[in-house]
Amino acid sequence: MSLPPAPQILDANPKFEELYKRLWERLDPVSGVVDDGKDARIDEELEDATKEWAREALLLQYLKSLSMENGLPTELRQYLDLIIGFSELRQTISPDLNLPEPELSAVVSARPSISKLLSKRINHDYALLVRTLFPDPSTSPRKPDLRDIFSSFIARSSHLEFETTALQLEAIALAERCLDLTSWISTTLIRNTDDIRHGSADRAVKAYQQYLAAVGEGMEKKLRVVHYGTLQDLVSPVVVRALENFLEHTARLNRDLERRKEDAEIAFKGYQAAGPKLEGAVAEYAELLREEEAIKADIRRLDPDALQDL
Repeated sequence: MSLPPAPQILDANPKFEELYKRLWERLDPVSGVVDDGKDARIDEELEDATKEWAREALLLQYLKSLSMENGLPTELRQYLDLIIGFSELRQTISPDLNLPEPELSAVVSARPSISKLLSKRINHDYALLVRTLFPDPSTSPRKPDLRDIFSSFIARSSHLEFETTALQLEAIALAERCLDLTSWISTTLIRNTDDIRHGSADRAVKAYQQYLAAVGEGMEKKLRVVHYGTLQDLVSPVVVRALENFLEHTARLNRDLERRKEDAEIAFKGYQAAGPKLEGAVAEYAELLREEEAIKADIRRLDPDALQDL
C-alpha cells in the first residue's frame, strides 16, 4: 500500500489546501501518523477548525486512494469502504462545516452537542471493531492506528470463511448503527430549523439534510456490498462441509441414543417379566426360613444341648 500522491489530497477542502501540504510533508510514511510537534504554528493556522478534523480529512483521502488500488483483497476493500463511510459521516458535523447563511446561528449552536454524541458513538464503534480484530489483549496495541487495522484485515483474510463472516456481520452491525445515527442527525437539524423561521436558513438546512441523505445512501450501497460478500461466504464450500459434518455428527448421536433407548426398553421389560418370579422365590425362601426355625425349636425341646455346636 503506497501513500497517495500529494495532489490527490488537495480537493478535500480548498480552505485547508496549504494545511494539507504541510501535513503531507510531516506525515510519517511508515506509521501513517502526523507529527504535530514539528510545527507549533499549526494551531494558529487551523483557526476555528480542529487538528483532529484536519487530520481526519487527510487520512480520509488516504483511505480513498487505498480503496481504489488494484489487487486489494476484497474483504479489505469492503472494510475500507465502511471506515471511509464512518469518516465521512463524522465530518458532516465538523466545526468547519461552511453554512451559507449567518441566520443559521441556532443550528450552529446545536452542532457541538450533536458532534459530541456522534464522536462518542463512532469512537465506541471503532473500539468495538478493534476488540473484534484484536481479541487477545496481549496482542492489542494501546492506540492501534490504521496500519494495525490493515495488517489485521490482511492476516484474517486467510482464515476460514465462518470467522470472516463473523467479522463481516460485526461490520454490518456497525454500519447499520451509523445509518440510524445519520437519520437521527437529519431529524434533529430539521427540528432546529422549525425554530428559526427564516426562508434562506430553511433552504440551507434542507440542502444540508439532502447531503446527509446522500451520505446515508452511499452507506447503504456499501452495506449491500458487504451483505453480498457475507452471503457468498455463507454458501462457500468450507461452510457447507462444516454444516454437513455437523449434521452427520448429530445423526450419529441420534442413532446412538435410539440404540440406548432400545436397550433400556428391553432391560425394563426383562425386569418386569422377572418381577413375579423373584417375588415367588423370595416367598419360598421365607417359608424355608420359617420351617428351619420350627425344626430348631423342636430339637431344643427334645435335646437342649444338641444345637450348641451349630
